Amino acid sequence: MKQLNPMKKILALSALGCLLGVSSAQAQTKDIYLTGSTAFRSSAFFAVSNLYSSAFTMNSGAATFSPTASRWTTSGQMSTVFGSQTVIVHANFNGSVQGIHALYDVTDKGVYFKNATLNDQVLTTNTATLAFTDVDSASTAYPLAAASFIERQVALQPFVYVRSLNCPATVTNITIQQLQQFMPNGVVKLSYLTGNTNDAGTNCYLVNRTLDSGTRVTAYADANVSGSPQVYYWQTNGGVANFYAATNNLGPALYGYGYVGGSDLANVLKVPALASNAKCVAIGYVGISDARGVNGGLNILSYNGAYPSTDIKTGAAVPAVPSYDSCRNGQYSYWAYEIVAQPKTPGGDNTINATDILNFTRKLCGYDTSNPENFVGGVDTVDGDIATQTTRNAIRLGDMNVLRTSVGGPIAP
Repeated sequence: MKQLNPMKKILALSALGCLLGVSSAQAQTKDIYLTGSTAFRSSAFFAVSNLYSSAFTMNSGAATFSPTASRWTTSGQMSTVFGSQTVIVHANFNGSVQGIHALYDVTDKGVYFKNATLNDQVLTTNTATLAFTDVDSASTAYPLAAASFIERQVALQPFVYVRSLNCPATVTNITIQQLQQFMPNGVVKLSYLTGNTNDAGTNCYLVNRTLDSGTRVTAYADANVSGSPQVYYWQTNGGVANFYAATNNLGPALYGYGYVGGSDLANVLKVPALASNAKCVAIGYVGISDARGVNGGLNILSYNGAYPSTDIKTGAAVPAVPSYDSCRNGQYSYWAYEIVAQPKTPGGDNTINATDILNFTRKLCGYDTSNPENFVGGVDTVDGDIATQTTRNAIRLGDMNVLRTSVGGPIAP
């Protein structure tokens, strides 16, 4: 057999090494860790699932998978982004501000389901790869430097005020002026909201989210209220069910007192309207998805006399696909841009590289590759998912006829 000369042998081995390296790279699993907004969690799942090019497995820690779960994991191939590589997306939605902080401080690791096997309870901790957030980082205590992070607007998230099941039907509207009294104190006399002096003996409580909530950040910014409010929890104390004040307004930890997720807050508003729960008179603020879960959406209040959509009314079921015309045209102000924030170079214990996460996030968000980037939407994106949702809880970016440059800021054409 003819022998290769030494130089050709070296070249041949190098070529073989390159081929093995390519094969190894193609076989590598891509792990992406999502966190952030609870209000947008359902839309986030469907947008991610649309990127998979074939069948994929899902796990939300239960025997039946739920796309509205706060924590889930999916696994499969995303051929338009990663070719034949397996892509595992781990999600844990625990609040917009907490999501921003997870990028701001890579030591703030989240807890995720490790595997995409149905009913698999095995957990893992990891640094967040990117965050969905109802607010930009500039509106929080953790601004992300533009030199190191990208924040892309992908949609609009409308929010609403909702009365509890035990709150009388005479409460149909709440104003910014009323909130400026209500928010700092956490409680007002029911007569302040109904105008009926017979209600002066009943307290009405504001069910608050923690400071990690973009819904809360937007609510307080839009009402021009700041500071640490008195927070109340619904609980049984000594056998008596009632709202009880948290003992420290500043809270025991980074994100303070209050309910962590929109579903947690909605569950308090759904305490049955029984005589034994007569003291359960409350109002809370949530996204449209969670508002639908409180008396079928019939308890949504108008805000400053307006609803996010002219086809939404107190006492009527929320349409599957509201027009959201009041938001789109500037007559309703309690909304925020939904943003996807990503580090330009993933840090901490992320194994995905800068190029891969850039390509994934652009595809997910519907941005092209021009410089500066342009929003184009399209299928297999957050925008494309919202366009085809049979139950729509967000607004497409391109449908807006008005804009605002800051959370809770002025709305302009």
